[in-house]
Amino acid sequence: MAFYNIPTTFVKIEAASAVAVVSGKATVSDVINDLNNYSFLNQDAQKCLDAKVFSSYKGTPVLKEDILDGSMSIFNTIFLLSSEERVEVVKHEWGHTVQQSLMGTPKYLIQIAVPSFIGANSNLNDDVYFSLPWERSADFFGGANNGPYLDGLGFRVGLYLIMLSIL
Repeated sequence: MAFYNIPTTFVKIEAASAVAVVSGKATVSDVINDLNNYSFLNQDAQKCLDAKVFSSYKGTPVLKEDILDGSMSIFNTIFLLSSEERVEVVKHEWGHTVQQSLMGTPKYLIQIAVPSFIGANSNLNDDVYFSLPWERSADFFGGANNGPYLDGLGFRVGLYLIMLSIL
């Protein structure tokens, strides 16, 4: 399934590279270095953190950015905060792309992206935020561990995901 995304991935990478160079956030040599280290099916989250402008994680484009307050995944693309240093964030955001693939974009936007955005901007501490069903399931799908999670929510997370698949 990831191979269907190759043409759009390269368009995203070209656009991100052009913006980064024109804005002065990166140089042409930074882009060339990222290109030399690029692997479409990269499985190493650290390579995404080490990139200056772009990379890929398990077939999903990863674009480095400084515009948003944090990292996010939308439209099968991970927008990774340039200053991010934790591999768990890459894995977690990739988990959101799995959610989008399973649910479809319209449902994902309404049932995952909007609640995630609200939660991220609600000043919740990490154990509460990552215990929310849409965040904990992103950790699960991405193989991330952003715990400790609040006790007793595992069943509720599973129930939430079942309800999402029905609606």
